[in-house]
Amino acid sequence: MSAPELPDNPARWPADPYELLGVAPGVGRVELRRAYARLIRRFKPEHHAEAFRRIREAYETLEARVRWREAAGDTGDERVAAHAAGVSWDIPRRTGPAAEIDESHASHDAETTGNRAALGSRNRSVDHVVRGAWRTAQEGDIAAAYDELRSLLARHPGDEDVCLRLYWLATLAPRVDAERDPCRWLLQGMQRTGPGGRLAEVYRQELESNPHEARSERAGQLLDRPAAASQLYALASARWRGASGELRGCRELIAGDLDRLRPRLSEEFSELWLRLVLLALDYIIWTFACSQDELVQRLLGEFDRFQHLNLSLAEQLGRLDLLLELANAWNELRMKRDVPPQLIELIPQSWFRPVHEIRSELLDLLGRWVADPMAGVRELRRIDSVTLNHLDGVIRSLAWMPRRNLESADACLRTRRIRDFLIVQEWNPYSTTRLRLLAFCAVEDLCLEDVLDAVHHAAPHEVKSIRDYLQHLNVIGLLDKDLSLRLMCRAQQIFARL
Repeated sequence: MSAPELPDNPARWPADPYELLGVAPGVGRVELRRAYARLIRRFKPEHHAEAFRRIREAYETLEARVRWREAAGDTGDERVAAHAAGVSWDIPRRTGPAAEIDESHASHDAETTGNRAALGSRNRSVDHVVRGAWRTAQEGDIAAAYDELRSLLARHPGDEDVCLRLYWLATLAPRVDAERDPCRWLLQGMQRTGPGGRLAEVYRQELESNPHEARSERAGQLLDRPAAASQLYALASARWRGASGELRGCRELIAGDLDRLRPRLSEEFSELWLRLVLLALDYIIWTFACSQDELVQRLLGEFDRFQHLNLSLAEQLGRLDLLLELANAWNELRMKRDVPPQLIELIPQSWFRPVHEIRSELLDLLGRWVADPMAGVRELRRIDSVTLNHLDGVIRSLAWMPRRNLESADACLRTRRIRDFLIVQEWNPYSTTRLRLLAFCAVEDLCLEDVLDAVHHAAPHEVKSIRDYLQHLNVIGLLDKDLSLRLMCRAQQIFARL
């Protein structure tokens, strides 16, 4: 097949990966790489992100098919190899010159189903039975619908739609099949479709929400099956997320999965491999002190091996530096006796879980601080600045609050009240006055940024006297660096809005 002259707009590109890359079915690994390299020289990721994504996706899809063909014996036809391995590839039907190539592949399917007309008729009959069974379930007879679909699957093993519907019926009504867990239907279908498609998407959601399934050996075995690199990444990501409730057990699971995936990803898909290593570090870095953890040190060494990728992963490596700093601070923090276990447990979870998943635990902690502000401030003062900055970012995500409009009439009155409060305080000692400021912020529904804004945006005839007075007492500097006061004010605002 001649190389295509792709238009600049990826929306106009063909959906078929062969046409996109300009290769014929049965393409070899070397020719496939050449086609991929030719296109990414034109569509560089830093300038054509969407185009590069499409090219990469097409390459990974075809590369997985090449791997299937090689595993099944080099027949020169990847559909024959896929059939030998029990896999069906759903390649969109094409028109034009490529149609003749597709027809040659269709002949192999006809040998196993009789002919293409018979195949279409069979699919229509399957759809008819599926729709009838689903109507039976909607009418309330789930057991009958379940038995009908099981019988249908026995005649058409691995049918994606039937497996998916059996999964949902078994999930909604567990009593219909007490001996078989619903995930087995997904896995049975994936034996045919591979770790992609609708079944894989639902199974990944199951992994994320079901720790038992995430830790199961059968979930790990899926990583041994031939698949596109991006599919393996998505599967490992969902499995680790679901298993992360118990970090020490999760550590061993992740280490085993990395050993499984290293030979397949580290050299040929090095950037995706490093992203997987970064994801692994999110979870395992919390189990031991970083400098003493052999697994962590070995994973960090992967970035020395692929230094040429540091530029493309600059943002992710910056996040890694922050993670290492936070993890080291957290290890020192948990050695202190006067830091509550609730906070110690929350910090790792707040790093790798979305805020909505830890909302309840976070509100419990903030509520305790708001109920006793003096104890809350004392507790926060024992925490290092790295951890406080992280907690501040998490709390900001919990309840977004816009900054005040300093030009409105209400804001002008509020600003004057803030300045009047600041100017009459003695600020000596600071620790006593900061508690009065915290109480003032609770009454006025203020965060510490509002207080500092009131100082910095004072009217020209007021600014000199206020700033000179506060700077003379070093108050502005103290307020600006007072992270514990900043967090307490924010916690008060959040509870005022609940």
